[in-house]
Amino acid sequence: MTLVGTLLKPFTTLSLLSVPILFVFRMKSQKARYYINLSIYTLCLLTTSAVAIGISLTLTLFGQRLNTNYWVARTFYKLTSPILGIKIEIEGREHLENNGGPAVLVGNHQSFMDILYLGAMFPKKASIMAKKELSYVPFLGWWMSLSGTVWIDRKKSKNAIQAMSRAAEEIKKKQISVFIFPEGTRSSTPNASLLPFKKGAFHLAVQAQVPVIPIVCQNYHHIFDGKTRMNGGVLRLQILPPISTTGFTADSVGDLSDKTRETMLTALVELSPPASLDESSITSASTANRESTEQRPLLYSQVASVDSDTNDSNLETTYGAISGEARESGAITEEDEVDEDGAVVVPRPKAEDSR
Repeated sequence: MTLVGTLLKPFTTLSLLSVPILFVFRMKSQKARYYINLSIYTLCLLTTSAVAIGISLTLTLFGQRLNTNYWVARTFYKLTSPILGIKIEIEGREHLENNGGPAVLVGNHQSFMDILYLGAMFPKKASIMAKKELSYVPFLGWWMSLSGTVWIDRKKSKNAIQAMSRAAEEIKKKQISVFIFPEGTRSSTPNASLLPFKKGAFHLAVQAQVPVIPIVCQNYHHIFDGKTRMNGGVLRLQILPPISTTGFTADSVGDLSDKTRETMLTALVELSPPASLDESSITSASTANRESTEQRPLLYSQVASVDSDTNDSNLETTYGAISGEARESGAITEEDEVDEDGAVVVPRPKAEDSR
């Protein structure tokens, strides 16, 4: 036996002994199960990120760089799903084909567990749009860069607009799809709900003249609540028919966003199990105010992104002031729709302000 083997033997033995112990705790204690499963999920994510660098380099050498996300996503799902006991059932996968053409894919965003459903459904020849900060994360940021991720700089509005323009050109030139979370940030509640949509994804679809394909994962708060619960189970994912943008202009973006959100919310409610009474009561107080202000629950709300012709200074302050740099350029005014998860700045033509 080598010296290294001798030194590692106690650790190997300890690791093997710890497996049944962890399994017992995982089965007996809800709290222990949460932390053990969360650790397993994180470890699988880190492992896949490390392996993804090799996958990215290999596929690039063989001219298959645009399929990197597909193979990395499947690797993560195949590794993580059986360990955690979470299975994704997909309906409507044929809609991803879109007759062989590109599209802007939009999905609801509940937590970082969404990576699991992306792993099960992510198509070939598709990339993602993400905040630039992720590019600095070891392993994760490295393979994302190698896979052609479109980075959004949240701190520089002009850079975000340029990234959007590049993304539209890439879609048309390379015939690739782009995945975006239109809510812009995570929203995890016991009840099936969607935050108001940012309009960046829809501006991108209109600019590239490609359809929007809505992707809806059922509410999984009963499986993962981000605090004390992380269990196994089956999650239903529905890929809805493409929504055409042919002939649409910047003036059509608002209606396109509203139609997509309404379609996704309807599907989300149908897919999701009802929240238990105790869970609903916990969050009822925090959501009551938001729900009471919704004049049209499916399409519009007081917390929707602020139009440039809005006179409500409180709303404008809450959701971001117009970029001073872009205002001075005279070309456009902008809604600051860049948030913690990398939603993009939405350019709004100056002509719209005169309405």
